[in-house]
Amino acid sequence: RDDGQGWTWLVATQSPAGLQLYFAREPPFGERPLALIKNSDPDEFFDRVDWNRLFIRLHKRQLWGGTVSRFPIPLGKARQFSMR
Repeated sequence: RDDGQGWTWLVATQSPAGLQLYFAREPPFGERPLALIKNSDPDEFFDRVDWNRLFIRLHKRQLWGGTVSRFPIPLGKARQFSMR
């Protein structure tokens, strides 16, 4: 369903049949967003897209760029716990 914000998401999802790409008009919570496209000019996206960046977003394990050893958001004065 359309959230009325004027954007279309290009999203990847994993299923038993393999990796699938689809378009969504609402934020894809729990899925892997690859690109955000303006509803008013989708041709601009396909004219200017960096396919190498999309390939990296599709195949990287996480968007943080490496193995997580600490929580990525500062918790103020709370102690940072190591995740293993």
